Amino acid sequence: MDPDDPAIAGLTIADWLARQPEDANQKAAFRSMIEGLWCQPIDRVPLWYMIDNDRRITNEQFELQHFPARTMHALADDLATELGDRVRLSTPATRIDWSADGVAVTTPAGKVEAHAAIVALPPSMGARLDYAPALPAPLRHALAVWRSGSVIKLHIRYARAFWLDKRLSGVVMFREPVGLFACDTGTPERPALTGFIGGPSALEWRERGESGIRQDFLAYLADALGPEAARPLDMLVRDWSCLQRPDHGHRSAGRGGGHHRRRPAAALRLLGNLAGVSGLY
Repeated sequence: MDPDDPAIAGLTIADWLARQPEDANQKAAFRSMIEGLWCQPIDRVPLWYMIDNDRRITNEQFELQHFPARTMHALADDLATELGDRVRLSTPATRIDWSADGVAVTTPAGKVEAHAAIVALPPSMGARLDYAPALPAPLRHALAVWRSGSVIKLHIRYARAFWLDKRLSGVVMFREPVGLFACDTGTPERPALTGFIGGPSALEWRERGESGIRQDFLAYLADALGPEAARPLDMLVRDWSCLQRPDHGHRSAGRGGGHHRRRPAAALRLLGNLAGVSGLY
């Protein structure tokens, strides 16, 4: 399908799914996959956006096969080491003055001048910064139509990777509840599963409280992988649902408005980022 096809203009993923001939179980699995991935209800995500996104995914290998030797936090520390005191934490950027000659970034601690700035924020957060001059109108519109997704993440550590005993990968996707997913993110030294509750289910599950989320998610894992799944060494729950933390949505999705890929001048680059960083320059 072509994302620019006039025949799909205005259609959501839910509209398209309702027209497909597959049975109810297949449609439920597809819905669970999309809402778990995009952390949005499928009746709010334009069909063209899903098509366009899938076209831009060109990797030919399974992404979960690659892990840092230690942790992501250690990797960030290693990358920052050579930068020394140029890394400024707890210093949110609030305004960027930009031109072809360079940029000046305003922070509570004063201004930082540089040849260029990279705005590595989710689109919904990037839109909240003040820019002088204002960003081009098509880019402002593109940022304005994004919305943060809702997700609860769980990191579950075990004494051993018991699922491998049954020759299971540890990857589990549930048709019901919609949007629940788990995968093996451990190493031989640190066996672990990471779970996700995405989309409308995240907003429902957050009402259960942290203890309820732990208990219910482990029960679903035990049904899928066996009773050992209900006995982790420890479990970390992080609620990134958009109602609780509007600046930390796991995923963002366009609500419509067409394609806008125009970039501002070379001194300013806007990049999407899953991390809820206050400002990076």
